[in-house]
Amino acid sequence: MKKSIKYLALAAIAASAMVSCQLGEDEVSNPADKAAEMNISVTAVDDESCSFTIAPSSAALYYSYAVFKGSLDAVATPSADKLYSVSAGGIKKGTFKYSDNASATIELTGLDDNSDYTIFAVAGSPEGAAGTVSGQTFHTTDTVNPKASSVEISDSTLVISFAEDVEYVAGKEVVVDVYAPASYKYQSYTYPADKVGSFSLVDGVSDGTDVTFELPEDAYVDGAILAVSFGEGTFIDDNDLPAKEIKSYVFGNYYTSDGWYPETYGLVVETEAGYYDLGDAEEIGDVTEIFDEDGYNVPVVIFSLGEGIGWYLSSSYRMYPTCDWGDDYAYGSVLFEQTAEDGRVSYKELELSSDEEDDAFFYIDYDEESGEYYGCIYLNEEPLPGDTVTITVPEYAYLDIYGRVNNEKTYSFVYQPSEEEDGEDD
Repeated sequence: MKKSIKYLALAAIAASAMVSCQLGEDEVSNPADKAAEMNISVTAVDDESCSFTIAPSSAALYYSYAVFKGSLDAVATPSADKLYSVSAGGIKKGTFKYSDNASATIELTGLDDNSDYTIFAVAGSPEGAAGTVSGQTFHTTDTVNPKASSVEISDSTLVISFAEDVEYVAGKEVVVDVYAPASYKYQSYTYPADKVGSFSLVDGVSDGTDVTFELPEDAYVDGAILAVSFGEGTFIDDNDLPAKEIKSYVFGNYYTSDGWYPETYGLVVETEAGYYDLGDAEEIGDVTEIFDEDGYNVPVVIFSLGEGIGWYLSSSYRMYPTCDWGDDYAYGSVLFEQTAEDGRVSYKELELSSDEEDDAFFYIDYDEESGEYYGCIYLNEEPLPGDTVTITVPEYAYLDIYGRVNNEKTYSFVYQPSEEEDGEDD
């Protein structure tokens, strides 16, 4: 009997020792079981910022966090070890020593409005092993109306871009005012850039932050400056907040040796100026005189300058036409050509300039009735009767109101002075 009791006691001791051994092994191999859970509390959220507090539920060695853009369902949960060692990535992350701070408050700034963000946090056991990852999502507010940030234009479309996703409200009108950068009216501004027209756009196509409109045919002339305006509610964001009204305009344009510098407000885009053709000579044929009966020069060639001559503002704040850049600029050439009876051809070439004292010069004339500008060519040296006179106006002699440069143009006529003039000359 005593022997049996002795055996039972030994078995109990052995069993107890086995249980104790097993518990000791678990504690050593799973120290994370001792790690505290993390509490995450979001205390304030607005359009671009958030404040939150993290704290272990009990004592810990360290605790760490990381913030990712996206909801808890959309963002992959980082591993506990990477999160604890602050190597899990994210837009902001950090770690704290529990003995120094039992809780920590973090401020996030520069966030996107109307967006999901997720906070992940983990605490370490007293031995330093990472515990279970906790996560919580917050959503930023959207209290600011969407704002257009830029406008771009191509050959056939105009695109308005915003800082956030928007939708165009069907039927709403976008108005585009057209300005000619080198135009000038004495009654309007002290420097160039007049409004010369406008057109409307509807049926915009929304794609994220961009809204695209098809441009009407011949909506503007290359070189024009376009100012885009629209009323409040033409565009709305995901929370149905309307874009505020925008009124855009151009209130002047300076020119320096480095180019044009327009002064604008709102959504404004400059288009690239190209080249244009000077008009054909009007009523050109056999020219009979270069001076009238009073001795004043008579234009031998008159041609349209298209949309009109451009103007620029000098450093002395005086207005000058762009065809008068400087006294030393050569504006082309005049060639007298005569074929003798024996077939020999003789030539004489003159320089065409803006100086009235030269043998050939040009002048700008304005017709108040039609509102058009004309180029006029004059001669101070008379050709021989029967001379074929060829006048070449080179590229860049004129700049029109859109800043376009003229292509080279050639005019030709036969000089046939009248009999009266011949008689007087004799």
